[in-house]
Amino acid sequence: MAPKTTIILFALLSICCTDGKLVDVTECGKPCFIGDPKVRKIGACSDGVWECDENREIIRCSGQVSALPEVCDGLDNDCDGKTDENIQPIKCYSECGMGWQLCSAGGWQECSAQKPKPEVCDLKDNDCDGEVDEQQDLPVSFCYTGPTGTAGFGTCMPGVTRCFNGQSVCWGEVLPKSELCDSIDNDCDGEIDEGLSNASSPVDLVMIVDNSCSMQPVISNVILATSTWVQKYQNRPEIKFALVAAPDNDYSIQEPSLILNFSDPLNFKDAISKQSGSTGYYIEPTLDALWLMTQASGNELGLSWRAQSGKMVIMFSDELPQSVGDVLPISLVASELSKNKIITNVFTLPSLYQDWSIVPSSTNGLMEDIAKDAQAMEKALDLLIQKASCQP
Repeated sequence: MAPKTTIILFALLSICCTDGKLVDVTECGKPCFIGDPKVRKIGACSDGVWECDENREIIRCSGQVSALPEVCDGLDNDCDGKTDENIQPIKCYSECGMGWQLCSAGGWQECSAQKPKPEVCDLKDNDCDGEVDEQQDLPVSFCYTGPTGTAGFGTCMPGVTRCFNGQSVCWGEVLPKSELCDSIDNDCDGEIDEGLSNASSPVDLVMIVDNSCSMQPVISNVILATSTWVQKYQNRPEIKFALVAAPDNDYSIQEPSLILNFSDPLNFKDAISKQSGSTGYYIEPTLDALWLMTQASGNELGLSWRAQSGKMVIMFSDELPQSVGDVLPISLVASELSKNKIITNVFTLPSLYQDWSIVPSSTNGLMEDIAKDAQAMEKALDLLIQKASCQP
């Protein structure tokens, strides 16, 4: 029996030995890990498998994941049981300068460097272009810091936002001021020189009425408005009223006529009521009437202007400014009225405003619609007498 046993053992050894080497064929394809056994199967570290050749000899541990330096990926790369530990910040840059990136939640956070922003007025270079508060990059809008309801009235107007020393200012706005006696709505309440009339200040007021036939549609309102209006001033002896016709009711008189020299309201009411608007003369010498009351003409109309009085004229005409022979330029008349400090107001048709405009604009006067009803015309006259009482 001994020889048989020996043969069996040899056969087994020949299967398990190659070139005299004993090979443990049972390890091929089994898990393997080469390295520090303390990190095996910790974190990212994982086993490989033994890979053998055709002779069943082990070649390598294939597929093993070993410990590596820690990186920012949410994994335990160095297999120490901690994730993303001791990852150093990374320096980063934007157009505005340097910042840092930190590792968090398995990834790199956004660079902390400031990013360009829209430019604002704060003495900083918000858009990081090397310039501070440059106006062309700042938003522009209309602005107004005055009381509500005053913008657009009188002298008041909005401005635009501008940047100055890091502060947004309303550039160019005009705000309400205390009312002055200057024929301007300084406090922007829609009224001119209100509350500044001096009740004791003398006023010489001349009304010039165009008596031509074309005035027929409006003459009754003119007479009603003025005759009602002057009665308010019966207890104001410092205010005197005069009346000039241009042309006169008398057809034969081609020149302006002084119907009433400065007098009281009752006499004026009587004189104005006799104007008819029925003269058929083809020229309305309205410019002549204005010229003949100035010093340049020697005051040929013979008006008794008082030395210290406020001087005002109110013209009523539905025609273009005219003179006998058309020799008087309106610019010359307006200039002389201004030199004599005679505030001249014109009631005419809106279609003629442009033709008459130089007269009131040169003398701080106003332009009014002659086609208004009597009540509206009377209200306009109230404003004018206030202007006459308050002359700069």
